[in-house]
Amino acid sequence: MASTRRSLLPRYSPVVERWDWQLAARCRDEDPAVFYGIDGEHRRTKEQRQRRAKSICAQCTVVTECRRHAENFQEQYGVWGGITEADRGHVDLRKR
Repeated sequence: MASTRRSLLPRYSPVVERWDWQLAARCRDEDPAVFYGIDGEHRRTKEQRQRRAKSICAQCTVVTECRRHAENFQEQYGVWGGITEADRGHVDLRKR
């Protein structure tokens, strides 16, 4: 007798399919420190670092996918798709 039971678990696509856009990202071969600051980073240093990160993102072919990822997963830190955490609005600017 054939079973007609269906799984109650949702079907998910393999994780790699959701992340494969990162294989084409320009930041892939860059130092992550360019995209993520450290606590206590001086303002001028932070601005320079973020400008460099944004310039890398500006030349990236998957910048749209990257921005979408940052939005969907509410990335709180780092430059994603040329957008800083402050630009994304996930950081409480009153703490600065």
